[in-house]
Formats: sequence, structure tokens, C-alpha cells
Amino acid sequence: MIVIDEVGCGDGGCSGSWRSNIRCASLECPASSLNLNAFAERQCWLSMRRILKKRLFEQLDADGDGQLNSNEARAFAGLFGLQCSLAEWDEEYTKLCKYCGALESKGISKEVVLDLLEDTSKFGCH
Repeated sequence: MIVIDEVGCGDGGCSGSWRSNIRCASLECPASSLNLNAFAERQCWLSMRRILKKRLFEQLDADGDGQLNSNEARAFAGLFGLQCSLAEWDEEYTKLCKYCGALESKGISKEVVLDLLEDTSKFGCH
């Protein structure tokens, strides 16, 4: 299980600070309880989403090099339901790196992984 400890939305339109422990649970935007307008609430949600995406990447990047190697990327794909043999994964990783413009030997960068979380194509995770 991936645990994300402190999530705040101070940069997304919410006033004050807000912290919560999140353990694979639904989130509630504090803008709702602060009676902020719909725009501020949406900004809060977008800010929380950005933070969660970054924290997810940090949890997956086991070696801390800012890239997801094949094993780390396989764990990422597994979160979205991909189940395959190592040989099948090697093929998928090659395709994914080609799609992303990444070198297999270097891995997939944080920026690309964060973009994949918004990608609606067959390679994306949105």
C-alpha cells in the first residue's frame, strides 16, 4: 500500500493550512467546508491531485534517481491493473519508452510519469 502522509492545498486557492493522513481513502477538499466558490474548490482539488501524483512517483522511485527503471515502472503499471510475465513486461516497457521518448537504459522521467497520469491514450493512466 502506498501511504501519503501530509497533503496540503495552500497553493491551490484554499486559505490556511490543511493536513490529513491519507491511506488509500477518498479525499475531501477543505474548500467545501470553508464555503469557497466553485473555482477555488476546483483549484484546491487540482493542487491536491498534483501533490498526490508527485508523492506517488516518489514512492515508486525506489532508487531515488528521478527516473522509473523497468522494475519501478512495472510496479507503476501494476497499480493500474497490468498483470503480465517478465517477458511480456519487457516488450511493454520497450513500447512505453518508445512512446515517451525515453531511453530504456535510463528510465522514464518524473515529468513523463506525471504526464502519463493525465494521458487518455492506451499508454496513459487517466
